[in-house]
Amino acid sequence: MNITYQYYNEIVLGFGDYEVDYREGVIIIEVPESNKSFEVICSKVNEHLIRISQTLEPRDQSITVRVVSGEDTFEINLDKEA
Repeated sequence: MNITYQYYNEIVLGFGDYEVDYREGVIIIEVPESNKSFEVICSKVNEHLIRISQTLEPRDQSITVRVVSGEDTFEINLDKEA
């Protein structure tokens, strides 16, 4: 199974309250504006990606995850491991 698809599935499971999409090679997490700060949400996404990377096989390609809330955008790039 494609590693990007595996990450996408794990992100959907971990962040079911958010819209998750895959466009043009980028996994996009759309976060509604809330009382939580954008930095806290991005930190939680980053922590979740670290947990995912510890359970899945090594990445055979780079993966980009973009967190979007209103006009705020944060991009996480996971480099190829294998």
